[in-house]
Amino acid sequence: AGWNADIAKLTNQWDDGDTSVTLIDVGRQLDSNVILEDLRQTSPIALAGSTTDFKAVIKNASNEAAESSQATLFVNGSPQTIAIPPIPANESIDIPLRLDFSDAGRQKIRLELPNDLVEADNSRFVIVDVQPSISIVMVDGDPRAVAFQSETDFLAASCRAGRAPWQADVVQSMTEVNFEEVRPNVLVLANVGTIERDDAIRIEKLVNEGMGLIVYTGELIDPESYNSALYKNGTGLLPAELKESAQDEFSGLTIESLGESPLEILTRLSTAVLGRIKPTTIYRVAGYENPDTRVLGTWKGPDPAPALLEKRVGQGRVFLWTVSADRAWSDWPQEPSFVLAMRQTVQYASAQTVNRANVLTGQELQTQLRVTEAPANAKATAPGYDEEFELTVESTEDGPLMEFTDTNRSGFYQFLWDDRDGQKQTDEFAVNVDARESDATRLAEEKLDTFLGDIDWRLLSIGSAEVNVGDQAELWRTGAMIFLGLIGCESIFAAWIGRER
Repeated sequence: AGWNADIAKLTNQWDDGDTSVTLIDVGRQLDSNVILEDLRQTSPIALAGSTTDFKAVIKNASNEAAESSQATLFVNGSPQTIAIPPIPANESIDIPLRLDFSDAGRQKIRLELPNDLVEADNSRFVIVDVQPSISIVMVDGDPRAVAFQSETDFLAASCRAGRAPWQADVVQSMTEVNFEEVRPNVLVLANVGTIERDDAIRIEKLVNEGMGLIVYTGELIDPESYNSALYKNGTGLLPAELKESAQDEFSGLTIESLGESPLEILTRLSTAVLGRIKPTTIYRVAGYENPDTRVLGTWKGPDPAPALLEKRVGQGRVFLWTVSADRAWSDWPQEPSFVLAMRQTVQYASAQTVNRANVLTGQELQTQLRVTEAPANAKATAPGYDEEFELTVESTEDGPLMEFTDTNRSGFYQFLWDDRDGQKQTDEFAVNVDARESDATRLAEEKLDTFLGDIDWRLLSIGSAEVNVGDQAELWRTGAMIFLGLIGCESIFAAWIGRER
């Protein structure tokens, strides 16, 4: 694990003609090893009172099939048994998991496989940030008095359907949104004509902090205003530059094969259902061919066009629909698939792109506090240690930043501190070993040669009868001589220290 071409940059610096590298292979081939490669939340957001989906990936890194077994899943310390089916040799399987959380807040999830020769890769840890609800503010650019004639009526109905704790509020102007008091999970701009510069600055700040933004186009959109305030020649929030609305003939919606997409769920529907999504008018866009932007769906037709685009900015996500949210440009809002697609878009928009609570060993843990906060007695607990560790607290323009870097062990970590009022506060983290560390496949010498660059090197095996280093000296004999020399020096030194003066 960790071997790549970047190593050659280091070894080439050593290539002075007098330096050589000797690699000693101290490993042995494992006869049997089952690896818990991954445990992750697949639902875009976890809500209290709702079901959250997870996926465990288990690999049988053996040349023989692994028999069925049982794993143990711990939810906040409470165990439950998970059945693991037989796994063919050198193959991986996915185990779907569904959990219900009654309370909001950080929840601890741990999955344990039965012990084998390599115990370190039998467990994974996850911190789940369960939200009490999804708060959505919709700005309706074309409000009407008649039901289901306003721009956001179908969208609001989709968000309010079911028993999930969603709070959808509709306003008619950006002036009605007080971002100092209300910080929604998702802000929706539906056919809003223009965007003021001050509003754009506030929106961009909130998106960077984790708020989701969804933009629906329409006939009232002023493209120059959006491009100036939100696209900014590709450096702003919008995934693409708005060109103009255009009437065209389309024969359905194509879902792109991309992970973490709100449209992925629509692939379970028949092609006939997707074929009924036929807008008569869309907004043409440009400037989306860059690494920061993904086209998640495309309108099918003689002249295909992006349907849904995504851009990740800071900790937030921005989605751009090139169709209106009402029936002005399509009859899609009357289809059940519209409800499914819109709810998924909102959920993915509410999911932050950066998960600071789940990291790999060696990566630092961070908690960013607000400017008004002043942490005292900041400590950290780590798995395997009884004592608490001092946290580094750095002053930043966003507020105090608490950091801890000694994450050499997998497990749960915790930050503890006193706030300005003396109240105890905590933050939870999960640290896991990189799954690549379990890859025991030996590198071929030809592959090593590409990694080690121009330096002279050789590979020796500890399993052979003799391991030669230097001028044919046996490695074990050299080590024994050094060991005996250290014992002799220690005896002389002890006698000298203990002599009478």
